[in-house]
Amino acid sequence: MITETAVVTVSIKGLNAQTLSGELSHKIDASDYLIELISPAGTKSIVLTPLNAYRSSYDMIELSLATHAFYGEPSAGTWTLKVTDIDQNTQNRIGHVGEGKLTEWSLKLYGR
Repeated sequence: MITETAVVTVSIKGLNAQTLSGELSHKIDASDYLIELISPAGTKSIVLTPLNAYRSSYDMIELSLATHAFYGEPSAGTWTLKVTDIDQNTQNRIGHVGEGKLTEWSLKLYGR
């Protein structure tokens, strides 16, 4: 599992949507990954579900995911991204998400 954090200093009252974007070093099998986004308040949103998210032949190098799980929460604080590879053959590679490495990610927050 890879865990990354980002500190948001801008306070947006009443979040209503969030988009998560990321880039991988090369194509991965999207059905092998669990991606969670956790708000500063501790609310968890599973933004990509393994096994039933995409068919196993779907290769992904860029991702763009949305969630409304943090509706009404404040934006300021530490946001956490967790990426877990459920494929036993590619787990445990230090600093890697299975066959690909997460090279960057960003979070856009929308609200009032």
